[in-house]
Order: sequence, then C-alpha cells, then structure tokens
Amino acid sequence: MITADFDRMDLEEGDLLLDLGAGGGRHSFEAMRRGIRSVAVDLDLVDLRGISRYSDELSKSIEFAKLPAISTLSADARNLPFDDGVFDGAICAEVLEHLDEESKVLSELCRTLRPGGNLAVTVPSFLPEFVNWGISKEYHSAKGGHIRIFTRMELKELVERAGFTILGFDKVHSIHSPYWWLKCLAGVNTKDNPLVNRFEELLVKDMFTPIPWLRRLERLANPILGKSQVIFAQKPYEKGRLG
Repeated sequence: MITADFDRMDLEEGDLLLDLGAGGGRHSFEAMRRGIRSVAVDLDLVDLRGISRYSDELSKSIEFAKLPAISTLSADARNLPFDDGVFDGAICAEVLEHLDEESKVLSELCRTLRPGGNLAVTVPSFLPEFVNWGISKEYHSAKGGHIRIFTRMELKELVERAGFTILGFDKVHSIHSPYWWLKCLAGVNTKDNPLVNRFEELLVKDMFTPIPWLRRLERLANPILGKSQVIFAQKPYEKGRLG
C-alpha cells in the first residue's frame, strides 16, 4: 500500500532514496520498480531481513534483473549514520506518530537530504485517528503504538522548523478509515470477527487487483476520510545556487 506519491517527488531513475521507518518495504519496492536506488532503514531486524530476501528474489527475475537491489540498515531515526546531503529524496511513512522526538527525526531527514531534495512525510489524519482513539484505548496504549495525533498545521510547522519548504499536501486511503473504526469496535487484536475479516479480505484483494468502484469511492472520500495525511516538502537550495 503506497502512501507517498512518487510522481510528486521528482525522483529519477538512478536517484538514491531514504525509506525511513521502512516496515515491510512497500515504498522501497516501489522505488526499485521505478529504477530508483533505496536504503530501507528500520529498527525491526525481522522486517529488514524480509525486505532483503524479497529484494534478492526479485533481482533473479527477468522483470527486475536490471533494477537496483534494496539496501537495508538498522538505525535510529533520531541519529542516522549517513553523511550530510547523500540522498536525493526521502520518505518517512507512518513513523512520527510513534515517537516523542519527531523534531530530531525531521532534522536528520533534512541533514541527510541534498539541497533541492524532496521529502514525503505521512502520519495518520486527525479525524480518523481521533475516532480510533475515542473508540478504543487499546488502539493507542499498546506498546509501540501511536502516542500522538497531528493536525495538518502541527505537521506543517514541524516540517518547516526542520528547515524544509512546504510543497503540498494530500490525503489517502479513506477506505481504511472505516475498516479501523470497525476493528476498534470489535477489538484491535480480534481474529474472529466475520465483518472485520471480510473487510480485510476486500482491502487485500484491492491492493493486488484494484477494484474500479472501490478506487473511485476512495478518491471521492479521501479529502475528508483519508486515513493518512501526506506532506510534501523540499530542502531549500543553498543561497546563491539555482536548482
């Protein structure tokens, strides 16, 4: 499930992308498909090993043989082990809501991006997330869960204070909002609720084989019910230098 729109990030084949908080590597694999080199960074070694295995398998196929493999690294987002300005772009998807030092993460993203490099940050949207918190304490009190909710203005100010220029906003995955409301009502860790399970099956099917009517419905609902809000930003060029 791609949350950050690559077409808005001005990345070209051969560019280097930082996928910070990569999880299962969905954005890194999209970068690979587009011929963009990527470094998937996460603290979860299980996820990183999964990314490496799948990347290696894809590299053996005819379709992906000539595309760049994905590099993986376990590192703290607040103290990245990279030199200044080494990345052409960066994605930080669904990470900041888990941390209480989001300013340090954004500062590191700015430091490691080259001047003119583009950033996409995604966090849960305020309204759908507020409803989740209201329905279920379990949703946000579990270890490693969401510890805060961002308004668009709060996120904008954080990104600007880190040194970025804001380029635009987006909301996506509105169909996932009612799924999570239902899941919170049934119990976040429920496994045997038939309605939740059917909804999940529909979402998984749509992920691999897009369902036209569901895609249209989601586009219409995204501005209000989008589960994730996305902010696109750019690290300014150095003074006296043009892009």
